[in-house]
Amino acid sequence: MSRKTIFKGLIAFVSVAVLLISVLVIHVAMVTKSKNDDKRIRQIARIDFKEQLDPKSQEEVKSKVLAISGVDAAYYNSDDHILVYSYNPDILHSDIVYYKLMEDKKYKAERFVVTIKNKESMNACPIIDKSSFSYQFAIAVKEIIN
Repeated sequence: MSRKTIFKGLIAFVSVAVLLISVLVIHVAMVTKSKNDDKRIRQIARIDFKEQLDPKSQEEVKSKVLAISGVDAAYYNSDDHILVYSYNPDILHSDIVYYKLMEDKKYKAERFVVTIKNKESMNACPIIDKSSFSYQFAIAVKEIIN
């Protein structure tokens, strides 16, 4: 094989690689670009239960929280004994949800409050592996775009 043929092949390879990387970067930029179409403001809060609730009590807790005006959704994680709910902060405060739930003192629970100690773990989705290549690549592309 001649040097000319090798050089042409190398140029073709580099051209295709640059094209593919460019397409990937543009795709990531388009997908991650913020589209804030939803003008509603929502807050997420959680209540940690000190005991395992039976399925009937779990549904009771969810129903009671969902009945509060301003609460959009509620999910009880039975593995971790945690109730997570979203609400409109213009209408409601998480303290009110907690106090309304605890009115009858039927449950042993406490409001989860973000502190300096647990704030670091709350910066991103807990299932994201920050050491993965895809996460590192996405962060690098985001830094380039911003």
